[in-house]
Amino acid sequence: NIIHVAVFKKKDDRTTYNMIYTNGVTKNSYMKRFHITSSTRDKEYDLTKNGKGEVIYFTANPNGEAEKVTVHLRALQRLKKLKIDIDFSELAIKGKLSMGNLVCKSPIKKIELKEEGVSTLSARKIWFDDVISKLNIEERGKYLGEFEADDKILVVQKSGVLQLINFDLSRHFNDDILLIEKWQKEIPLTAVYFDNAKDFYYVKRFYAVNNDKATSIISESKGSFLEIITSNPSAELHISFVKERGKERKEEKIILNDFIAVKGEKAQGNKLSSKKIHKLTLIEKEIEQEVIVDDVSSLELIDKKNKSESLNNEIDPENKIIIDEDSTNNQFKLEL
Repeated sequence: NIIHVAVFKKKDDRTTYNMIYTNGVTKNSYMKRFHITSSTRDKEYDLTKNGKGEVIYFTANPNGEAEKVTVHLRALQRLKKLKIDIDFSELAIKGKLSMGNLVCKSPIKKIELKEEGVSTLSARKIWFDDVISKLNIEERGKYLGEFEADDKILVVQKSGVLQLINFDLSRHFNDDILLIEKWQKEIPLTAVYFDNAKDFYYVKRFYAVNNDKATSIISESKGSFLEIITSNPSAELHISFVKERGKERKEEKIILNDFIAVKGEKAQGNKLSSKKIHKLTLIEKEIEQEVIVDDVSSLELIDKKNKSESLNNEIDPENKIIIDEDSTNNQFKLEL
């Protein structure tokens, strides 16, 4: 009568178990949420308190998800209310041997899922290990960012298939990933692909649509393939053309943001060039950032001798630092 089997992870304070059970002595029903961070080998733990209880609802949630359920009671004389709605997010997470909160004293007929759960825990840092093609929290591989309950991972394959997925650590990815990163809905993607039917390269910019379906973002003609995909707004494309007899090979540089406007996910895009292309090279420049500091004295980059001059909106020619004073909130903007 096993209802759940999984690999035990010591000190796992993310996986949360939601349970409703019947007490074997009082016959009352209780609900609880708990972690299992430690365990003794070959020792049994009674989650229903007295060994005679029965588990009637159980879920294991790897990221602390808390669903909503409807408890249907058996129709008994003098019992007016036959349904009880339960939101597990309203329950505190306690130890595995805790009794929990009372659900009802009447017999339960069945329990139905009312709403899928969302995470009730803090953001989680996720990495992608391209050696084994899996996500992890052990800081192996590429850092994807901090993820909360509704955050998605953007995955684009070389075949041109794009998908937004949840950060499930048990998921295994294909080996043909061209881009994997945290999805940011306000940032457009830029794709360069080859349309085999027309024998030309095309460029398109679009926003990834949040749905559960895998979508092809390139031509469906056989032999077409995705060459480049990026979310970097400052990306440049260097184009090397096929060499003509007696002439030097021409090269061209374009800023992708200026080459085409943002269109729909299914749009064809603009033709990159009418000439035969030899090689494409993507140059992704670092995005400029502004740093706000509350106290200029905390900046070790500024020599004490030059502090008074720097606060007058002057440029330190040696360190290339610009300081603008905002007298309204006593903050300073630092540009490196």
